[in-house]
Amino acid sequence: GRQGEILLADIQLVLDEDPSAPVVQQLAARWVGLIQAVNGTAVPLPVLIRCGQATLRKFEKRSPQIALSPWGRGMNLMARAVAVHGPPPLAD
Repeated sequence: GRQGEILLADIQLVLDEDPSAPVVQQLAARWVGLIQAVNGTAVPLPVLIRCGQATLRKFEKRSPQIALSPWGRGMNLMARAVAVHGPPPLAD
């Protein structure tokens, strides 16, 4: 959707930043919010991210240039940014 497109465009501006940089962390928080809005919060975030990474790797096998695409690079950065602090603690 529109939110995802705007977010991806914003991510493109910070592809060369450190995943732990505050600007990247802010985007990662938006990305997490979007994932949870789409998938609901029933599935733990680490699971959703692992699934997303697996999907990305499948795409990359089929067409290696995807890894270098804005989308592929953005998703990799977001996954690394979320990993900086480790997965959020699971709610009881």
